[in-house]
Amino acid sequence: MLKSFKKIATYAVSTLLALGTAMPAMAADGWNLLYDAKVTLSDPRGATASNYQFNYKISNNGTVKGIKMEFRKDAALTIKPTSINLAAATLAAPAAPLDAGDWAINLTQAATGNVIITSATGDALVATNNPIYTIQNITNPPINADNTGCSPNPTNSSAGTCYVRITTYNTDTVADMTSANDIDETTITFTITEQTTLTAKVDPSMRFTVTGVSNVAQTGNTHAIEQTSTFNTLPFGYLAVADPVYMAQDLEVITNANNGYDVTMTMRDDMSGQYAGNLIDPFDTAADDWTAPEVWTTPTGSAKNVDSGWIGAHSNDSTLPNWGAGADNKWAPVDGTADLVMTSAVPDNGGTDVRITFVLEVNQYQPADQYTGYMVYNATPKY
Repeated sequence: MLKSFKKIATYAVSTLLALGTAMPAMAADGWNLLYDAKVTLSDPRGATASNYQFNYKISNNGTVKGIKMEFRKDAALTIKPTSINLAAATLAAPAAPLDAGDWAINLTQAATGNVIITSATGDALVATNNPIYTIQNITNPPINADNTGCSPNPTNSSAGTCYVRITTYNTDTVADMTSANDIDETTITFTITEQTTLTAKVDPSMRFTVTGVSNVAQTGNTHAIEQTSTFNTLPFGYLAVADPVYMAQDLEVITNANNGYDVTMTMRDDMSGQYAGNLIDPFDTAADDWTAPEVWTTPTGSAKNVDSGWIGAHSNDSTLPNWGAGADNKWAPVDGTADLVMTSAVPDNGGTDVRITFVLEVNQYQPADQYTGYMVYNATPKY
């Protein structure tokens, strides 16, 4: 019976010892852990000025007069990252439950890696209270394995980890901020990250398109289109005396050129007949160019091949000089000059075509013949 009692007693003592070892320790002064704790950096890059916002919840009730933040390289909290700079740190006005008007920053221990904020009157905080405050203008440590910075991750130097211990005290006297006067504390990490460099190259682009215009329900410069064109043909067909024929082509530009583009039109070879000397002239205007378009008239020549046949053109690009309001039913010569027929001062995503309308007319002096000419557009982006 006695042996059984001794065994039971021994088992009971062992069980109590085991339970005592597993229970969390609590100091006689009421120390406990701050919880839901984090510190958020406004800029987490190494060697960069950043603001540190501290955010946590209180475990123990008490009047908090001092809060110390100890910045360290290691989890044992023995090494300060030497490149962290706390000398210019400032305190942004904290929010409730801290009284914004009572708290001030103390940097007397900044050289050893500590920032302290104090309040002479203190704030009576109770469990679950959530102090939030920001220490501004801390120069982050770099990502370095040595004591200058935060330890890089095992894979590469994309990020490094440092530590900060936060302790609340019931005193605002720095010398008295010891374990005898602490209320709550916790140790958390903060991460320094290497910025990612993004690169891209935008290639210059220019797409110029000429499109034919059908003679079905299409107009150009207020006139019905009478013959169908393609991107590289303008077949005016049979011409009757004093009966102008109208055709058109549409131009589109898509480009990322910063300063836009110019499109010119040049009659590379005049419209000439199969018989020597037969030709159709450019529309004869006073300016003989595209700066002063005029109303179309029947060719005025009184001898063959001398203003007895004319070809002219019109652009509906209102940004051209003298081709805005009032230019309807006006025309300019199609000649050997590189005439500006479409322009823009900015990049263009297309979608709005410019219509170039052509008119060809002969009078009774124009010799019967088959006439052919060659015209070319020149699209020039302006980067």
